[in-house]
Amino acid sequence: QKASGKQLKKLSLHNDALHTFLKELPDETFGDIIALSNHAIYQYFTRINTGFYAPVSNPWANLPDQYRNHLRKYYLGQLFKLWPYLATNRHVFQLKAGSLHWADSEPAHLSTRPIECSFLVKEDERFIVIFLQVKIGERKFKPEEVTIHSSGIFIIDNKMHLPANIEDLDVMDRFRFGQIKIPVANKSKVITEIIPLLEKNYYVEVPEAYKISELNAEPLPQIVLKEYNKQYLLIQPQFRYEGVTLDYESSPEDLIHELADGSWQTVKRDRSFENTFNEKLRLLHPLFERQRQNDFYYLPFADVMKKAWFIQTIRQLQSEEVTVMGMQELKNFRYNPNPPKWEIKAGSDIDWFDLRIKLSFGSQDVPLKDVRRALITRQNIVLLGDGTMGVLPEEWLKKFSLLMNMGEEKDGNLRVSKLHFTLIDELHDQIDNEKIREDIQQKKQKLLTINDIKTVKLSRKIKASLRPYQLSGFQWLQVLDEMGWGGCLADDMGLGKTLQAISFLQFVKEKYKKSTSLVVCPTSLIYNWEAEIQKFAPSLRYHIYYGSDREFNDEHFEEYDLIITSYGLVRNDLEHLLQFSWHYVVLDESQAIKNPNAQTTRAVQLLKSKNRLILSGTPLQNNTYDLYSQFNFINPGLLGTKEFFREFANGIDKFNEADKSSQLRKLIYHF
Repeated sequence: QKASGKQLKKLSLHNDALHTFLKELPDETFGDIIALSNHAIYQYFTRINTGFYAPVSNPWANLPDQYRNHLRKYYLGQLFKLWPYLATNRHVFQLKAGSLHWADSEPAHLSTRPIECSFLVKEDERFIVIFLQVKIGERKFKPEEVTIHSSGIFIIDNKMHLPANIEDLDVMDRFRFGQIKIPVANKSKVITEIIPLLEKNYYVEVPEAYKISELNAEPLPQIVLKEYNKQYLLIQPQFRYEGVTLDYESSPEDLIHELADGSWQTVKRDRSFENTFNEKLRLLHPLFERQRQNDFYYLPFADVMKKAWFIQTIRQLQSEEVTVMGMQELKNFRYNPNPPKWEIKAGSDIDWFDLRIKLSFGSQDVPLKDVRRALITRQNIVLLGDGTMGVLPEEWLKKFSLLMNMGEEKDGNLRVSKLHFTLIDELHDQIDNEKIREDIQQKKQKLLTINDIKTVKLSRKIKASLRPYQLSGFQWLQVLDEMGWGGCLADDMGLGKTLQAISFLQFVKEKYKKSTSLVVCPTSLIYNWEAEIQKFAPSLRYHIYYGSDREFNDEHFEEYDLIITSYGLVRNDLEHLLQFSWHYVVLDESQAIKNPNAQTTRAVQLLKSKNRLILSGTPLQNNTYDLYSQFNFINPGLLGTKEFFREFANGIDKFNEADKSSQLRKLIYHF
């Protein structure tokens, strides 16, 4: 004590002899403070094995950035330990300015509430601005209210706060002024690199156009063949994720890319699958084992041709449905000079067309399985038995690939469902069976000229006058019923889909005696159906299967023409509803089953019925793939497999492929 006030003295932690002045501190606190001494820091750098060497005098001068960052994080880590003690101790001061003197110091106010950081992204005509947002509890602070000390301490309202994590220091360095500006020209880097990096640890609020959807698709493997330096065959493994093709990499990163509509997507790579496929390729030749440093394989041409390795390997890959690309660009392999000859002999069954397809290049015949595999994978090269390669015309890929996808190989023939009569119709000139031509023509005639078909008039028991387009829909449903095919009534809202369906169900009741049909709809529409039936078809005997006291048994089945229930109850009571064989299952608002993997979709697919009908004002809500489950419900197999149709739909949605749009129209138009 002096007359002028208190006297402060500096106590150096780096002088071991002065540590006795700190002995009154709690043991744990004493240890945490001593850990800030030079000696303790040297030991820390030794432990983390940085190769750091400090001179004896002024050890922290001109410290390289990599060590400076280590040092700051070390100090902040010790502060995390000391902070609870310091925040509750009244003898903690901070130096305002000047020298270490009482007049230049003031009490320090430390808060135990950590700072939470998040980020806000905005864009104007010139810049993308990323703002640091600071929050304590529920209270947010404006950038001008926050000061960030170089040590990583936040000062708000004259109170000191620590960040929530030591790693926040790296981000704080970049946001010292509360924001960073990036030219709009670098938008791609912001979306694909900067924002994902921040999102690993922080919440980031981004504009709608910046949001990134995830693509979790099953990868389809393929290989690309190239010639290198006129001496080697190079084999590059690739993977197709729904239209996105990626080269194999030993350490792959998920791809973030911009879609045609301006939105962004992350392609999640299946690393396990990719690595497994790559290891399978490695087993194809002994020399590949030595090429682990590459993400591709290569062979001298002499080794490629030894013991027919090339032909056997390509056939093996194709048999495993691995697409082989680039064969036509190879100059060291022989092509068959003969033009391909395509012959089709056709037969039919009740539900199928059977096509006996023969493809040949001169004297070389190509088995159907090889033709089908090439067309399905859109490859225009087939390997022939004499070691040459046959080239398929490009128009064949467009004309026949869909037919091959939809057909099933059976006893060397291609079996095609009569649902796909429009695809067979494209082969009109090649079909030698006049009876099949007539069968197809009759189906087209019935579906295209409904008004000329003899249909039953509207039942007198329907208490409504149908408008011309409603009557047309009613007659169309009769034609589908005659053929045993399901249909999708997809009128806009307010155009009377329910009335058309009720009129048809009255027709079903009168045509098929003692038949019972099931209507499945959203819960909100159950009593709308009841009101419409009471109003327009009072003779239809219906039962509402809904509520906690719901009941339905064999006697009910005999008593009613129509059972009405909800999607949720079909899912929950599926085991019970599977006991009955319905005449029709009708789904209202069928977009409810647009997700093929949803439990509800799987449940309604299992229901047993003679035929099916769906109603929807919006069967296609988000993308073309929405159609798959709905049309697979009414006519299973119509759109092929889920995997095929997903790629098919991507061609329409992402790449606006006109030929695929035309093909889809041919597949579904009549239904």
